[in-house]
Amino acid sequence: MIPKIIHQIYWDFGGSNKPPPNEWIKYSKIIKNNHKNWKYILWNEESCFFLLKKYYPWFLKTYLDYQYPIQKADSIRPFILYHYGGIYFDMDFVCLKNIDNFFKKKGVYFLESSTTQGLTNSLMASSKRHPFWQKIIIDMIDNKKKKIYQNHHLYIMQSTGPYLITNSI
Repeated sequence: MIPKIIHQIYWDFGGSNKPPPNEWIKYSKIIKNNHKNWKYILWNEESCFFLLKKYYPWFLKTYLDYQYPIQKADSIRPFILYHYGGIYFDMDFVCLKNIDNFFKKKGVYFLESSTTQGLTNSLMASSKRHPFWQKIIIDMIDNKKKKIYQNHHLYIMQSTGPYLITNSI
């Protein structure tokens, strides 16, 4: 079973501590209102760093070496889902109905991307300590060592983003 925990991540990549856009706050409220029996965790830059520092310090160098902030936000998602289980939603997702009945079995769930080929990392669900995330984490470390840079967008997609998920499967 997937633990009833909803995870979202937000920090201002510009470094000025701006709050999320009002529309994203509205979407998060809708998710919380439709899932009153679920725990809700909004992760920020500090809480993401703390999770790694406390439980996965061996990954900190890789994490801190990422050139783009979105790589940090992408790379922490497997750790969150491995450590706690639950569902990860990007902040720009809205969930209009309760999803209690969708995730009855243990495992890992992904959404197929509507904009690119493969899977997306913007909505994922997982049971706690699922071994698939260990594979993703190893692949992130391996990808950090590889010279896979074509342009910054493809680099992000392959190193920590949706292409990483798709290729790892």
